[in-house]
Amino acid sequence: MSVTEGVNGSDTHLAGRLSSALQCQWGDGQAEAVSVQGTATVDDFLLAAAALGDDRVELNRLRATCKITTTADRIELGQLDIESDLGDASLTGNFQFGRANGAELLASLPRQTYELKGKIDLARLAAWLPGTLHIHEGTQVTAGQLQVRLVSRSTERGMVWQGRIETSDLTALRRGRELVWQQPI
Repeated sequence: MSVTEGVNGSDTHLAGRLSSALQCQWGDGQAEAVSVQGTATVDDFLLAAAALGDDRVELNRLRATCKITTTADRIELGQLDIESDLGDASLTGNFQFGRANGAELLASLPRQTYELKGKIDLARLAAWLPGTLHIHEGTQVTAGQLQVRLVSRSTERGMVWQGRIETSDLTALRRGRELVWQQPI
């Protein structure tokens, strides 16, 4: 896979080798159900875009494993796991959308039932996106991890949201001095 295209007047370059093993099933004609399950892997992934300036995202491997069922108004994520050099993420849940457009989809997220978990290697992220993240010149993030967990569920009393964002062991070098934050967030 190698694609170069203009998006909203800007140049985007997307490259890599895609391989997949997916099983797909379509409904019986009465229900508009579609289910997809399996894995997709992209080796030597590259993303460069005008919005990122001189920054580029380069991954040795990006792997997604999924078990997804959709109907005309609902998406059920039995499993959506993403693993990469940068970190990993997992999303499960049921999303009722009706015939919503993009803005309505975003507005409906607080009323959906789901769980999102993930972790990111902050040193890699900072190395790939120093301009985008506004990392000061002469500063190098050498370690650190960001962990996220968000749960949205329906109860008898209404929707309940629980979330946790945590960083740990953030370390950087700035002009030869080591800076260490054990728990910055």
